[in-house]
Amino acid sequence: MTMLISRCTQNPIFMEEWRKGWHPEIMNKKGDSSNVLVVGSGPAGLEAAWALCRRGYDVAIAEAGTELGGRVARESKLPGLSAWGRVKDNREYQLSQRANVETYFDSNLSADDIMEFGFENVALATGATWRRDGVSRQHVVRMTINPEMKIYTPDDLMDGTVLSGNVVIYDDDHYYMGGVLAELLAQNGAKVTLITPSAFVSDWTNNTLEQASIHARLARMGVDIVLNRGVTEIDTDHVVSNCA
Repeated sequence: MTMLISRCTQNPIFMEEWRKGWHPEIMNKKGDSSNVLVVGSGPAGLEAAWALCRRGYDVAIAEAGTELGGRVARESKLPGLSAWGRVKDNREYQLSQRANVETYFDSNLSADDIMEFGFENVALATGATWRRDGVSRQHVVRMTINPEMKIYTPDDLMDGTVLSGNVVIYDDDHYYMGGVLAELLAQNGAKVTLITPSAFVSDWTNNTLEQASIHARLARMGVDIVLNRGVTEIDTDHVVSNCA
């Protein structure tokens, strides 16, 4: 509902076939080299491996963890996001049928490690991590944060960190993550206050027609929703907010 061309979570070239000449069914021919190392097995790494193996390359996937899927595997375990696992499941199954793809877990590689392997081509798909300094839309530089106050990110919670007591979520992402984490923490018994500079919880989901149900669900769970306010300072026992 963004008044743009249609999008697809599975096929990034959808609706661009003729405007940009992107045709997924027409693969570039294999070059003179024969092998590729793909570092990282998130959605991008799996898709790269799938494209490369179909072109005839011998593909090795190096994953630092113990499962495929990267952020999708982690996020699909959060409340309401289980269906996102299809992004991983489809690619994992397709790659398992290919004899020219090998996967190596617990492979946290340095640049020197990668070079020592001697692969002819390397694709880096190692993803990103959430910042914990407040830099986003409201703040273009680090927020004032007392170093004695422990700051958590979505990565920490997806790693299994359980928070209790009074928890403030500062959501300057404005998509799904703030609302999802508020639900997760409320389920675990925390008293959650969600602060966002936006006029809506999970503002971008107005475009996916989910926003009203997200707000209602959080309200029923007792989450204190504070709209149109940002966070300007974090101290040891409080945050300072301002009108957005």
